[in-house]
Amino acid sequence: MEQKLGSLIVANSVYISAARVTHTYKNVTINDVYPYFYLKSHTPKTKVPPKPILIAKTSTSISLMLPYFRPLTKSPAPRSTALYGKVSSSGVGVSSSNTECVNTGVQQPFTSIVTVTSLT
Repeated sequence: MEQKLGSLIVANSVYISAARVTHTYKNVTINDVYPYFYLKSHTPKTKVPPKPILIAKTSTSISLMLPYFRPLTKSPAPRSTALYGKVSSSGVGVSSSNTECVNTGVQQPFTSIVTVTSLT
């Protein structure tokens, strides 16, 4: 388990480092900053999008970075994705209708940092 967690940290460290130079209020994305703009071309192709990367967490909010996604198919790659979430209750399934939390269900471009608020 510890080795698996260590591998996950190493794999996500580039995105966590890139989050430090991403400024939404200055309109700067990692696509504008060397060497992070190489992430798009060096991201391995996968069947499903990678999991969002935890950047920060408070008692009422969580900030996640949406990593690049390169599908295995030859069709054009999607340019955005959405997060979905719900208040904890019986059943753990989340669907596209779960948009109760702020900033869930909204299409966001890859590599953007999304802060979900109103968590309890």
